[in-house]
Amino acid sequence: MWLCYLLKSNNSNKTYVGATINLIARLEKHNKGKGAKYTKGEQWGVLCYITGFETKQQCLSFEKNFQRMRRYRKKTGYKYTKCTKTNRYLDLFGLVNKQWSRYVPSPSLVPLKINCIQKYVEKEVPQYIEIIYEWCDFMPPFE
Repeated sequence: MWLCYLLKSNNSNKTYVGATINLIARLEKHNKGKGAKYTKGEQWGVLCYITGFETKQQCLSFEKNFQRMRRYRKKTGYKYTKCTKTNRYLDLFGLVNKQWSRYVPSPSLVPLKINCIQKYVEKEVPQYIEIIYEWCDFMPPFE
């Protein structure tokens, strides 16, 4: 099952959005410097991951739109320059409220689940999106 994930660097304020089938293996690759070029030289932890995609195409479409939310917010006049944890959560909650894929006629047709590693205040999340707060041993907490 494909999922989209949001990472935060333990060393800096950087965030990273990706997609995978196996989150644990992918996180290990990022932390060993074998993941994406952007993640090399940093230690990463998972902030949240999104499940419920029916196809790989849906997941990759969601990932691409999640990555572009910062650019979209700049165009619409919302001002932030840093990809902080709070801003990325706002991006995520904004994304689930709009049509994030041309392959999905309505976002409510795909039963997404946002799995948050730590408690965060939801901002206008639609009722058809389930938010789960869970603790996983392989994911370090952020403060």
